[in-house]
Amino acid sequence: DWATQHKEYNVWHGRLRDVDKTGRGRIAEEAKVFLGKDYWFWSFNLSDESAFYCSKLVWVSVWKAIDLAMDEDKTFVRRFWVTPNQLVNSKFVEMLHSPGLYGEQ
Repeated sequence: DWATQHKEYNVWHGRLRDVDKTGRGRIAEEAKVFLGKDYWFWSFNLSDESAFYCSKLVWVSVWKAIDLAMDEDKTFVRRFWVTPNQLVNSKFVEMLHSPGLYGEQ
């Protein structure tokens, strides 16, 4: 409802496929552990839990809760970010709302 009422924003809203309510709850609980951690855009090491950027928070929370690498890459030390585009276009994600192709807005 929020997305349809705020059409001035480009919002992509998705949900992991084949993850039940219990699994989604575990992901949320994992994410809560990182409340108060620093935001650091250059935090490429996914095993470094001292700082996060948005997509890293999602990737790490999902990995720790249900052992799923959303981008199918289980490498923790990266040369580049896990990106929103990778998450939005993951075969594990069902899009619930999309204003169009990600990155073309």
